[in-house]
Formats: sequence, C-alpha cells, structure tokens
Amino acid sequence: IALAVAHAHTQVYNAGANGVLGKDFQYRIENAYGNAPIQDLNSTDLRCRSKSAITGNGVDKLSIDAGETLTIRWDHANNTVSLPVLPRSHLGPCMVYMAPLSSEGNGNVWFKIYEDGYDTNSKAWCSIKLIDSWGMLDVAIPKNIPNGDYLVRAEVLALHQTRVIGDTQFYPNCMVVTVSNGAASSLPKGYSIPGIYGYNDPGIYFARSDNPANYVVPGPPVFT
Repeated sequence: IALAVAHAHTQVYNAGANGVLGKDFQYRIENAYGNAPIQDLNSTDLRCRSKSAITGNGVDKLSIDAGETLTIRWDHANNTVSLPVLPRSHLGPCMVYMAPLSSEGNGNVWFKIYEDGYDTNSKAWCSIKLIDSWGMLDVAIPKNIPNGDYLVRAEVLALHQTRVIGDTQFYPNCMVVTVSNGAASSLPKGYSIPGIYGYNDPGIYFARSDNPANYVVPGPPVFT
C-alpha cells in the first residue's frame, strides 16, 4: 500500500457544525496516507488512516449538539478545481461512524450513524453526489447518545477496481467532536474496526458490471 499522496484519491479536509466549516485539518486526526486508500481490512489503520494512537491530542474538538448537522468536506487536493474531490470513476458508498474518544478506537466501540450507497431514484452513487456537492457531506449527529467527546469516522469506498477480491479502496478519516445536549445515558451497540468488513462481503466485492440497484452498503446497521 502506497503511503505517498497518490493521483486522484481523496481525504477529509475540514468539518463544521451546521455548514460553518473550520480550518483545514483543525478537527481531523493525523492521516498517514495522504489521499491514498487503505485496502488491508485487518489493519488498525482502517480506523482513521492513522498509524499513531488515536488520542485526539494536537487537534481541536468541534463543539456540536446532538441532533445538529455535522458538515464534512472531502477533497483530492485543497481547492484544486481540475481534480475536484475524486474522479467520477470512483463509484461507491459513503458511511459515517462514531466512537467515544476515550476508547482511542479500540474494541467494540464504533457505531454507524450514516450510510448512502446507490440511490435508485437519482441513479447516483454517494461518491457522485459528493463530487457534485464539491465534497460536502451533511450528517445528523444522533439525538440519543450521551454527551461527551467522540471520534467521528467518515469513509468513502471506491469500487471501480473490484475485479478481484481485495481490490476495493477505502478512504476513512476521523475527526474529534464534543457532543452536548444528548438524550441518552448509555452508548449504542458498538462494533470493532477492523472487524466490520470482510473481503467477500457483497458490498465490498462488487463488480461494476453488477446491478447497482442491488447494492447493499457494508458494515453494521445505522443506529437510529
């Protein structure tokens, strides 16, 4: 797996509450891969594309209320119009997970709060929607979670090279948020990363020739 910045891939640049973005990388955990993908589903790097402990040290915490909208901005290279977000050939879903920051991402702590695969109405993959919105993805923070500090893991999958098992590209990045006004005292059921995906899962080993209307987003169900 290449660690250098690769041509035409993507990463999270910044995030904000209710559409008001912070500075580039202000809230984002260190990313050791640049805009290159992860393809090893057994690596702890799959959590955040980070090779360091996921402590949140050195980054700001984005303050947001439960129920408010978290806006995440993806890009290939910051404000590069010639290569916006990622190539249109990179078809695939988007997912967002959360985990308590104190866990550092270890154990059965990750719960999914958002997913978007192939929209049969618009006939568009989430990756295409992301490109058309200039990298902006809006996700509601669940109301029924406890207050506290969280990791937010945003991820795009690219299925364009899924000719053999193991070719799917994963583009995760993590941010740190502080949630207030949550309506719950206990956390949702959590899952382990790595562990949520398998190479043979239908939503991961999915050929471009397959009918996208039958696509099933991989991973655990969305917490509601």
